[in-house]
Amino acid sequence: MNGFVTAVSATFTREVARSRHRWVLTYLVPVFPPIVAVTLFADLMSPAENLPGFPASTYQDYVAASAVLLPGMMAAGLTASSAGADLRSGLADRLRVLGVSAAAATSGRLLFEGLRILPAAVAAYLTAVLLGDDVTWRPDAMLVLLLLAVAWAIAYNGIFHAFAAITGSAHAPIALQPLFAPLTFLSIFWFPRALMPAWGATVTDYNPISWLTDAGLATTIGGVTPADVLAGVGTVVVVGAAGLVATVRILARRAAR
Repeated sequence: MNGFVTAVSATFTREVARSRHRWVLTYLVPVFPPIVAVTLFADLMSPAENLPGFPASTYQDYVAASAVLLPGMMAAGLTASSAGADLRSGLADRLRVLGVSAAAATSGRLLFEGLRILPAAVAAYLTAVLLGDDVTWRPDAMLVLLLLAVAWAIAYNGIFHAFAAITGSAHAPIALQPLFAPLTFLSIFWFPRALMPAWGATVTDYNPISWLTDAGLATTIGGVTPADVLAGVGTVVVVGAAGLVATVRILARRAAR
């Protein structure tokens, strides 16, 4: 167990060291999309506030939770790219010989993915507090939402690591970044289900991103049941476990060739 923790810590520290050479891409780039979401995009969508059934006072209020969760999706793939580069160079094999398991290496990278999006998530929340009406400064709500954002960034990036393990490429995981668009636009991430056409509401009901968004909305504007929150947390757990297990198994098969 101590060896696993040491390997996770070493991998995490290595990613921190790498980030010093690409700190703009690692920490600053993820800040811009959520800020745009709660400012420019929210202003463009502000007429929706006047529609019957809109669940918040302003669009900034509604999109606040989504904006906090967004960096983990739009900025995904950074450490997966590093993992692909290690596979291509043979470094991953050398680390395995030294006792660094695939599970430990992947866990360390995913932990870094969760923590690196914190500045962007905090910026999104504070901007929503300043511009919105319903989202007030509540440290407890912010803490819960930030924990959800970190956990989701870890879970979602597992998909990218599985893809990196399949391809053994440093560039292939980046091709998955646009995946966030269909996943979010076919959910309640940007618009409430009450104002969608019947077919759209049906699709969103079965989209796990909607369940995740409901859990986030519970901390910002409320109106969400405990069952909705559990569904959102369950989404994080299932996606995260599936990504980690898939990555480890694929890497084990590569090592056995």
